[in-house]
Amino acid sequence: MTNKTPYNKENGKVEYMITLIPFTIVIVLSILFFLMPEQSNVVLSHIRFFLGDTFGVYYLVIGLGVFLVSLFLSASKYGNIVLGKPDEKPKYSFFAWGSMMFTCGLAADILFYSFSEWVMYAANPHISELGGIQEWAGVFPVFHWSFIPWGFYLVLAVAFGFMLHVKKRNRQRYSEACRPILGKHTDGFAGRIIDLLAVFALLAGTATTFSVATPLMAGIIGELFHIETSRTIVTVIILLLTCAVYTYSLLHGFKGIS
Repeated sequence: MTNKTPYNKENGKVEYMITLIPFTIVIVLSILFFLMPEQSNVVLSHIRFFLGDTFGVYYLVIGLGVFLVSLFLSASKYGNIVLGKPDEKPKYSFFAWGSMMFTCGLAADILFYSFSEWVMYAANPHISELGGIQEWAGVFPVFHWSFIPWGFYLVLAVAFGFMLHVKKRNRQRYSEACRPILGKHTDGFAGRIIDLLAVFALLAGTATTFSVATPLMAGIIGELFHIETSRTIVTVIILLLTCAVYTYSLLHGFKGIS
């Protein structure tokens, strides 16, 4: 595969299909959730149970496989590939890179789930069927907060880093990272589907983080500073501050993130 990119300048423009379709779906779902919270909760519970009951084992197997792949990448010759010029030095220290990856990967969910997730599993009837609730309820959070989730992040990060800094690709899309596998289909229907799913997953994941972290942060701020203001006002302030931090990070790149 050569470093020449098989697309023209038109690809540098915003593709509204990839941008607007996920955005529209998220807006419509948000309105439905707001107008019909109880019905939405029932539907989401059924969907979650179906996915967990049907694909739960495969998700565990894939997670283990991704973790093993990440170990292979780090221990093999591919772990010595420099993301940039061969003689280029790291822009930030090891601690700075580790801190940025840690905070970006965990977000604020660790404030909530790392301490309370075991309670959710202890109350699950499927866990009680396994026998020792105390043992099994403490095992499942390890899947979410240990090496396996970082394996998911690492494999995708390596693919993107290799694509951008070694192959010098300009398109920061999931489909572009799959070009060695998809070939010409990257610019066709298969590539569009991958990008649509990726954008929707990013939007939905961000919305989930905000829905969990924002009320929690609002409660913490109100408790620490003894603020009697309504929870809604504190939540709006947190969202505005978050948007300001996101905007600053976007405008200043890695400097803003660090």
